[in-house]
Amino acid sequence: MGFKYEAIKAYLIDQGVDSSLAETMHAIYATQRLGGTANAYFLIVFTETEVLIISLTLLGKLGDIIAKFPEETIKSYQFKKRLFIGYKLRIFLNDGRELDFNVNKMMIGAGWHKTELQSILETNYYNKNIK
Repeated sequence: MGFKYEAIKAYLIDQGVDSSLAETMHAIYATQRLGGTANAYFLIVFTETEVLIISLTLLGKLGDIIAKFPEETIKSYQFKKRLFIGYKLRIFLNDGRELDFNVNKMMIGAGWHKTELQSILETNYYNKNIK
């Protein structure tokens, strides 16, 4: 599941995201458990004004933008460290919904993931509390 970081920027610009936001975005791979051993794969993109969730195909290609959450709809988010494998990302929305994702510390074939994850952990997006 590896592609170049620049491909994400190009994809976002093709999808109508402002090019200045695409230049300042941070993206990470994430998964959600579907049941049993099945997982759904996503790319979560943090920009200065919104969070985008992009589906990944079974072949590891960028799919559709399945959700956009403008900063005013996000109450907070947190990364909880998990034993060995990485983090549990929980996004809390103002309407009471919570979205959970698993985020590995590193991804084979995507060296940029580790750097991007560290940038997100160090950035306080939307002036919210990060626990």
